[in-house]
Amino acid sequence: MERQAGLGRSLEDVLDSFTPIEPEPSQPERALFEPEDLEQQLDQLMGDIRDLRERVQHLVGMVSDDAVPKVKKHKKKKKHAKK
Repeated sequence: MERQAGLGRSLEDVLDSFTPIEPEPSQPERALFEPEDLEQQLDQLMGDIRDLRERVQHLVGMVSDDAVPKVKKHKKKKKHAKK
């Protein structure tokens, strides 16, 4: 490999000098999240979403159709094929 500027050592030499990282056998592997906690959080989120939908439907029902401004639809211009 090429020598790194100013270091006098190749990248391969530097990488070879590192000791490999090995996991500690004394520490048991542990999941970041417990499945029961995730299920509980998911149930809570689903309930929150249901409540939010009901609230939005209620608010939409409170608005009359006359209060909603009419939006004009823009007609798309047709592109004519060049001859």
